[in-house]
Amino acid sequence: DDIEFKYSNIVNSKISRTEKNNVMFIDKGYISINSDIKSIPQKGLYLRANLPYANLDDFINIYSGGEDNQSFKIDKADIVLKSADLFDRRFNNIKIEIAPVSNSTKFKLNSNETSGNLLWTEKDNKLIARLNNLKLPNEIKKISSTQDTANQKIPNLDIKIENFEMDNKKLGKLELISNTTKQNIDIQKFKITNDTNVFQADGEWLDWKKNSKSNINFNWKITNLGNTLDFMGYNHFVKDGDAEISGQFKWIGNPMNFDKNKIDGSFTLDIHKGTILKVEPGVGRLFGLVTLQSLPRRLSLDFRDLFGSGFIFDSINTSVRMNNGIMKTTNFRMNGPAAEVFMSGDINIIKETQDLNVKVTPHISDSLSIAALAGGPLAGAAAFVAQKILKDPLNKVLTSEYRIIGTWENPEEVNNSASDKIKTTIDNTKNLFNEKK
Repeated sequence: DDIEFKYSNIVNSKISRTEKNNVMFIDKGYISINSDIKSIPQKGLYLRANLPYANLDDFINIYSGGEDNQSFKIDKADIVLKSADLFDRRFNNIKIEIAPVSNSTKFKLNSNETSGNLLWTEKDNKLIARLNNLKLPNEIKKISSTQDTANQKIPNLDIKIENFEMDNKKLGKLELISNTTKQNIDIQKFKITNDTNVFQADGEWLDWKKNSKSNINFNWKITNLGNTLDFMGYNHFVKDGDAEISGQFKWIGNPMNFDKNKIDGSFTLDIHKGTILKVEPGVGRLFGLVTLQSLPRRLSLDFRDLFGSGFIFDSINTSVRMNNGIMKTTNFRMNGPAAEVFMSGDINIIKETQDLNVKVTPHISDSLSIAALAGGPLAGAAAFVAQKILKDPLNKVLTSEYRIIGTWENPEEVNNSASDKIKTTIDNTKNLFNEKK
């Protein structure tokens, strides 16, 4: 039978149907909304619409609904939207073209935020996306990490985005491959690549329809740590340096609701050839204590020839255990021309506090001006000779062991005995030469 419907100058439709097994199916027809259609298609249902707003989640459910929606399925469409919501994010000035391709449906998208093509294959429950760009809008409302997703339909995914942007930051190329089962989603590949970073991850989204849990393995390679930290908002903290971070995290909730305060897991960190710059309050002030940047002020001595422009390091290595916002390490080691630093203890990233035991051994060598420590060339020469004859005793004597507590904004240092050691060594060196006169 044929059905015609018209509402003012807004909606106009004509549909031809046939019956199969007591179910009516559409043979051909069209629906126009705020648009004109000049001819009826020979086969399938054609939609042409110009709308101020639409919820695209509902539209997607038509295509991913399986047998239930076969009696009413749009085969071809040209849609213009002033704005639309998709996955609780707002997109603007959207144009969508839909056309059948073999056993699949092709979507061509263009909006203020994205452009590219999608290919939906119903038989394989698979969505392939090849986007030129995607500037991901902010969420309209915050989705709970434990929200029931039983009514959501997540297909197998094969996504490539050449230029991905999130939170107004251009992250680079994004790739995602995943397979969906009734119970779990297997994340086979998640990768972001740009000029200085390669971030890769895989893992599982367990019980994704109801009690979501995420288990993720990751590896992050950075060719310029300083530039990456500047990009992330930690400006002028580190200069240069290449780094690699690898680990495993798990948390309650879906992979998109990563919360550093609630994760459980561990990671390793390796950094090479960089400089920790002189930095101001916050976590930078804490690092200043660890890297000797404030040691001259504490000991009333002049170490500025060692680190006037920051702490140069050859390597930083550590393994870290994380649980509900607490980071614990027992083997932090930082080595550079000026000193070697060992550290163990806890850092609370929720309260921004720490309880750390630090051991710092300055490197006294041919390149160090001992005169700057002793206060004169004669004593400096004596200390240098003693240093060589006694096989580097100053490195051991000058070793400082102390504890750092308090907040990141106002870290406190306790139990520092390095000042007495240094002054005693210098006085003994001076006395040695005075006795020779």
